[in-house]
Amino acid sequence: MLRTLLALLLRPPLVGLSWLVTGWLRWRVGARGMLELRLDNQLKPPHLAAFEVERACRESGARGLILELGPIGWGWGALDEWRLMLLRLRQDGLLLIAKADGLDNRQLFLASVCDRVVVSPPAEMSAVGVSAHSTFFGVALERLGLRFDVEAAGAYKSFGEAFTRRGPSPASREATVALVDDLHEHVVASVAEGRRLHPSQVQAILDQAPMGAQAAKDAGLIDEVGYDDALDKILDDLLGDGYGRADAGWAAWLSGWARTFGEILAPEPRVVVLHLEGGITMGEETQSRGRIAPPELVPVLRALRDDDRVAAVVMCVNSPGGSALASDLIWREVELLHRARPVIALFGDVSASGGYYIAAGCDDIIATPGTLTGSIGVVGGKLVTGRALGGLGVYTSVYSRSQGAELYDSERPFDEQERARFRARLSATYALFLERVSAGRRRPVEQLEPYAQGRVWSGVSALRLGLVDGLGGIAQAIERARFRAGLRPTEPLRRIDVVVRPPRPFYARFLPEGILGRADAVQQLIELAALVGVRLPEAALRILRAPDEPMAVMAEDIELR
Repeated sequence: MLRTLLALLLRPPLVGLSWLVTGWLRWRVGARGMLELRLDNQLKPPHLAAFEVERACRESGARGLILELGPIGWGWGALDEWRLMLLRLRQDGLLLIAKADGLDNRQLFLASVCDRVVVSPPAEMSAVGVSAHSTFFGVALERLGLRFDVEAAGAYKSFGEAFTRRGPSPASREATVALVDDLHEHVVASVAEGRRLHPSQVQAILDQAPMGAQAAKDAGLIDEVGYDDALDKILDDLLGDGYGRADAGWAAWLSGWARTFGEILAPEPRVVVLHLEGGITMGEETQSRGRIAPPELVPVLRALRDDDRVAAVVMCVNSPGGSALASDLIWREVELLHRARPVIALFGDVSASGGYYIAAGCDDIIATPGTLTGSIGVVGGKLVTGRALGGLGVYTSVYSRSQGAELYDSERPFDEQERARFRARLSATYALFLERVSAGRRRPVEQLEPYAQGRVWSGVSALRLGLVDGLGGIAQAIERARFRAGLRPTEPLRRIDVVVRPPRPFYARFLPEGILGRADAVQQLIELAALVGVRLPEAALRILRAPDEPMAVMAEDIELR
C-alpha cells in the first residue's frame, strides 16, 4: 500500500526528470553528433560497459560511434559480447568508425565490424591468428626438490600437468588443439563477414602477417591509412559540415541517470542481471581478479527468490571454477531460485568446471562462440617439500596415532593406501558433479560422461554437444529470460544490473596487498616464479594451500592469443 502511494506521488516527477535529462543529452549530441570511446583494458567490467555504451548511443540520438582501439586483454567471450553489440548498432543504421595504432587479433576482430577502419601510417597489422601458450614447471620444481602430488577425476582434467610435466599429455594436447581450431575458425569467419572477404582470403592474409598499414589496406582489412585528423575528412564526407563529437563515457553516465530516474518505482517486471566474476571460494581469501563466494552471493540469491517483483534472473558467469564445496552450495541456492522464477546463465570468457557447476541447474545456458566451458571434473593434490627442505638441512619429526593423520603432510607424497583414499574422494565429488549436470541438462549421466572427464570445450562445440542451449550475448539471454517468464516481446521489461563483489575490511584499505599473508612453502614458490616473470594461477595456489579440499577448477595454464 505504501509503495503504491509513493508511486502515485513520486513517479510522475521522476519520469519528467528522466525525460528532461534525456532531452538535454539529445540536444548536446544532436542527430549529427558522434560519440567517441577509447576501448582498452581500463573499461571494466566489459560486458556491463557494452550495455551502457549501447544505451548511450541509442538514447543520445547519436549518428554513430568512433572507437579508439587501445590494448585489449579481454577474453574472447567479452570480445564476442562487444562484437554483437556493435553489430546491433550497425544494423540499426549507426555509423561505426574504428581508429587504431595497430591491429592484433582482438583489435582486428572488433574493427572488422565497423564501417570504416583507420590505422596510423607507422602501425602494423600484427594479427597472426589464434594460438595457445602453456607453461610447465615440472622440471624446475624437480630441480628444487619440490613435487606437486596431484590426482584428477577425468582423463582430460589437465590442471596439475603444469606442475608435474615438461609438456602437455596427449589428452591435453588433443583438447587444446580442438579449442584453437574452433576459436581460429570463428575469428576468421567473423573478420571475413565484416570485411566482405572470403575466409580463405582472410586466412591467407593472416599467414602473411605481420604487415604494414598500407599492405593491410591493399589486402582489404582496413580502409584508410592516416593519423587522427584523417577522421575529420571521413566524417566530412559521410556527415557533411556541422557534425559534432561527444565523449561516450559522459553520455553513458548521463543516460544511466536518466534510466535510474525513469525506473524508480516503475511497475514493469524486472529482469535482474547478476555479474559473477572470479574464482569460486568459500570466501576466506580475496583473489586479484575477483571471487564468487557463498557468503556474498547466497544472500543475494535468496533475496531474489523472495522478491515477487523479479520476473527472471540472468546470471553472467565468468569463472574458471574453484572450490567444489562452494560450487555445490551456490548450485543449491541457484536451484531453489530456479524453482521460484526463470534463471538463465550467460557464460563469459571462461565458465568452466565450478563455473559450469553453479549454472548446471539453470533453465537455459547461453555461451558466446569464444567461451571456454565444460571442464566437468575434479582435481586435488599437495605440494611435497620434504626433499627441498632436506637439501637445506631442515627435517621434521612426526608422531601420529591414526592411519590418515599424515595424508596431507607436505614432507612426503601419498603412499599407496593414501592415494587410493584420496582418489576415492575425488571420484565421489566427480560423481556428484555429473549428477548435478545430468539433472540440469535432463540427460542421463551415461550420455554426458564422454563429454565430461575434465575436457574444456569452446562455446561452438558445447552447443553441438548439448552442454549449452544457444550462442549469443546478453541480449539473447534477456530475450530467453523474457520467454521463460511468459512475457510478450513488446511488454516493457526493466533491467537491473547487480555486480557481486567481496567486501574488504576497513583496516585493509590502508595496507598494501598481501601484507597479511604468511611466508610458507607456497609463498616461496610464488616468489620463485616471480623471479622468472611467471604468474602462478590463483586456483593452483589454492590447491597447494588447501590439499584437503577437492577443486572443480579448469586448467589456467592455457593462454589463448
